[in-house]
Amino acid sequence: DLWRFLFGLPVLLSGIQLISLPFMPESPRYLFLKRKDRRKAKAALRKLHGINEAASSIAELEIEAEKEAAEPHFSYLDLFRDPYLRYPLFINFGLQMAQQLSGINGVFYYST
Repeated sequence: DLWRFLFGLPVLLSGIQLISLPFMPESPRYLFLKRKDRRKAKAALRKLHGINEAASSIAELEIEAEKEAAEPHFSYLDLFRDPYLRYPLFINFGLQMAQQLSGINGVFYYST
């Protein structure tokens, strides 16, 4: 008779997570590397790790930003343009389609 509570538990946990989300700081790595906002990244690091750790973490993020800038840009279209990546990609597409169309997921689901 308590099985109904099992269906309500994920809703309760999702509600708690949804309510607490505005109080969570943004990712310092995202703020620093993607948004280029050093001040907000440092504030988020202070909130997460404390004042002493923030300076060393900012230095690590600066090193990571330099490494990221030195790497060549890669897009999803490059998967189709590069012949060394195109072949494995189409093999993967074929295997995924075969798995979905054969119904093996249903067998795996009901066999456990």
